Amino acid sequence: MKVTNLRSYSVVALFVSAAMSLACGSSNSGSDGSGGSSSSGGSTSGNGGSTSGNGGSTSGGGDSPAPGQLCARFAAIQCQGEQSCCSTPGRTMADCLTTQQTACSNSFALDDVAMSPLTGFDMTKSNAAFAQFDSLATKCDTSIGSFGISLNGFRGIVAGTVAPGGTCNPGTTGSRLAAAEIALVSCQDPANNACLPEPTGMDWKCAPRADTAGTCFTTANCKDGLYCDNPQLVPAGGTCKATQASGADCTSNDACTSFACVNGKCADATKDAAYCLNTSSM
Repeated sequence: MKVTNLRSYSVVALFVSAAMSLACGSSNSGSDGSGGSSSSGGSTSGNGGSTSGNGGSTSGGGDSPAPGQLCARFAAIQCQGEQSCCSTPGRTMADCLTTQQTACSNSFALDDVAMSPLTGFDMTKSNAAFAQFDSLATKCDTSIGSFGISLNGFRGIVAGTVAPGGTCNPGTTGSRLAAAEIALVSCQDPANNACLPEPTGMDWKCAPRADTAGTCFTTANCKDGLYCDNPQLVPAGGTCKATQASGADCTSNDACTSFACVNGKCADATKDAAYCLNTSSM
């Protein structure tokens, strides 16, 4: 059975939340090629702005999308990167846009997160993150995934409103997915704190990010350079561990120092590993 991979470049995800980890999973791209950098040709427009095929760049003032338009812009950058940087995209730009925008909306709830008053969305930081994300994709830069989950990237576009030690339980309005996403990024000072469900799952608290061997629910609960070994996302949590070198077993990109988990193994960072989003395995 073929399984389509809906990775967001390795953004395991934007906010490294439970739902995103489930949706992104690991990279299954079997290609180790460096990929091409050819132009995709025509342009496609979306709510986040237009994209052009000039050497893979995405043009215009689209890197300032407002909440409600973030997924459209995110998908446009992703898909232009796939067309320009992946050696075998395996689908058209239009097909990519439909799939990636749906994944962003339904699996990541990015626009819901940005529009929630609990997350403290920062438009200035969002604009900067999108501009850099666009720039990296234009250059087929293989560090795009690591950037995406950093505080300079999409993890930093929300400042949070819940004080350290406060309760960050999901709300009861809207979809359960969006409520969970919002809760997981609702803590203040995200460089040092993240929302951590208690083992019973009854209460979620804004807790300090943990060192090696500390308890975590997602990688956001671990200090930089570590990942959360909790592939099943059990409420009792997992353990923060050092990211792994190429050749080690992995179930997600954030487990690898290269941020490239290919066919269950940490791989060297390549253009195909970073930009071939439409991969599948038997």
